Amino acid sequence: MPLDTILCLDTSGSMAGRGMRELKRAGENFLQGVQETARECNLKENVGVVEFGKNERIVQPLTNDYGKVKRAVDRLEAGGRTPMASGLLNALKEIVEHGGVITVAGKPLAPRIILMTDGVPTDDKGESDEAKVQVLKTAAVFGPIGFKEVGLPHPIPIACVGCGDCDPELLGAVAKLTNGMFVQVDDVEQLSTFFKRQVLLIRFAAKFADDMEQLTSLLVLRQFMKALGEAVEEAEAEAMLGMLLGMMGMGGEGNREVKGLPPLGTRVRRGKDWKWGDQDKHSVGTIIEHDKENWVHIQWDHGDDNKYRWGAEGAHDLKVVDEPRVLKPGEDIKVGVKVQRGKDWKWENQDGGSSNIGFVYKVHTGQHKGLVQVRWPNGTKADYRYGKDGFYDLKIVTRPGVGTGAVAAGPVVVDITDDNDGFEILDISPPRQPKKPAGAVQVFPMATPMSTHKTKESKNLEILAGTRRGKVIGWRWKDDSSQWRMIDETVAKQLEDMYGKNQQGCVTIQIGENTYDFNMATMSQVNQKTKRSREITREEMDKDEYDLLLAIEKSLSM
Repeated sequence: MPLDTILCLDTSGSMAGRGMRELKRAGENFLQGVQETARECNLKENVGVVEFGKNERIVQPLTNDYGKVKRAVDRLEAGGRTPMASGLLNALKEIVEHGGVITVAGKPLAPRIILMTDGVPTDDKGESDEAKVQVLKTAAVFGPIGFKEVGLPHPIPIACVGCGDCDPELLGAVAKLTNGMFVQVDDVEQLSTFFKRQVLLIRFAAKFADDMEQLTSLLVLRQFMKALGEAVEEAEAEAMLGMLLGMMGMGGEGNREVKGLPPLGTRVRRGKDWKWGDQDKHSVGTIIEHDKENWVHIQWDHGDDNKYRWGAEGAHDLKVVDEPRVLKPGEDIKVGVKVQRGKDWKWENQDGGSSNIGFVYKVHTGQHKGLVQVRWPNGTKADYRYGKDGFYDLKIVTRPGVGTGAVAAGPVVVDITDDNDGFEILDISPPRQPKKPAGAVQVFPMATPMSTHKTKESKNLEILAGTRRGKVIGWRWKDDSSQWRMIDETVAKQLEDMYGKNQQGCVTIQIGENTYDFNMATMSQVNQKTKRSREITREEMDKDEYDLLLAIEKSLSM
């Protein structure tokens, strides 16, 4: 089964002339590279073409008839506005209908989208915030949270290349939403270089897919590229590697694993160099994040979390233990439990096989409650449904005789098989609830899991506009179209300080050329000059969601 790639190309009026000639040349070079990879690495690739300009359509469905693809690209004509969201929707449609996830050396490799544009998105009104928001909403469904809502088998990274008058903040946000990458080129002539490197990235995956150490090495990737004539700067190579790991289910901020550190999901206790008092309360914890400086982020079973040394300063604060978390009757799924594919599993071989057992290392809350992140023995890390819309991709694994785990509504079904290495598999999910109608799916704003950072000496959580138990408190205001917008991080910190001192108090803050009175009792902000009043709100969210929404806000302000 071939890898699937969609070329999502800007054919708006600004691409006329030289821009379109260079785009077609880059497309032809890309197809030549794909053919060489198929021949030399035995990794075939289907290529589809979508355009957005005066025409908003799937020009060529996915195929490995590269002559057809070349002719489709050659027929492209420039004209019209830049309906970027429409282009992404057509790319989504083609992948849902004809795309799929392949396996390379036992690891999944998802489709990818290569998005090329030389401008900013427009709609019937021209350039607008609404057009940008629609692009971000659409991109969100390709990412780690939204992909399952629309029936994708795997998150789909988007590789964005921008030139000319593109909006770098917007394209960067699209890349972040999807675990993709963004490169801005100075001239359309550089498009061919970008497309060639995308070809070589897949060749790199084919060569090192069975060697995790080399596959995840930035140095190895740069040496590989250099040997094939491409001297890639470290920043671009890091983005390329991040995208590749995203395609293989191992990407995303907070999901990266650092060589030499125990895998995410590993269970630990205090070790020989422990010096942090009673932070652990003598309990077991789970590794939920890696830090490049040989620190690991631990969530303890009692609920607190912090970072500890795993080689930093020559010390090891922790030791690995084989103590999976055991849930009490009535408890919902938690970080640290072992899981196996359950009754609603539909994700093919992402787990490496039906008998494989993974660890939960993130549990979503809020609007994405019912999704959990799992690391499987093959290195794949992804979100799965555990109660979301009444579906259960997983069932909890516990040792025989130590309890039945969480008790949910409905009967407990015990499934004991011969190939589970002495573990008892408990399907504790309640009866399936009716699935939401397609129109009820909310894909924006997106939330992805990430932990907060704390000082090593303190048991208290760091205040980042207010933080509590791994969550971030964000402040938002409602605009004229009734959309909730993020308040700047510096201002949010001042609001949180006031809220902590007096929930009925007021604070006056200068923002740009305007001065606002913020009232905690009425949750409102008033412009002192215009007397215009707006609603504000204080919300708890995952840190990744917080960071992402701030990035989106910055893009909308450009």
